[in-house]
Amino acid sequence: MNAVSTRLPIAKVALVLESRHRRRLLLIECMPAYVFPIEHAAIAREDLLASCEIDAPYFMLAFTSGLYLWRKDTTPGASPDYTASPETIWRAYLGERELQNPAGVHELNVETAVTVWLEDLAWGTRKLDPRSDADRMLVRSGLYREMERGTVRLDDTTVLW
Repeated sequence: MNAVSTRLPIAKVALVLESRHRRRLLLIECMPAYVFPIEHAAIAREDLLASCEIDAPYFMLAFTSGLYLWRKDTTPGASPDYTASPETIWRAYLGERELQNPAGVHELNVETAVTVWLEDLAWGTRKLDPRSDADRMLVRSGLYREMERGTVRLDDTTVLW
């Protein structure tokens, strides 16, 4: 039986969503893994917390197969506070061709799609889609209320892993 590694690559630079007042709201780690069970996501977050401080109210692991969102004060090792399918994001921002690629969604495309999705919602370029699991997750968590006119950028101050 093959063991599934929960370790993410070393020296990853995260994305950060900042409010319009430049306050960090969300730290995001994007990965192209197709299958990453919720239990492994919790372990990956716990490992991350042991190696650096998450200096934002929310933290998200964004995988090809799922979005996992925690509040900062959630106990290390706990399951995500919110989960969502990213399928509507991939369809809207990457298209069918990328989704059908046997090698999976490229990591750069995951980062780009998540960035554009969050900024489109923050700036009202795109309205919330009630059919989108990912959009509903932002509303349920309270993050959507806080991100109006926010921006997403590469976070070169926090090196994950």
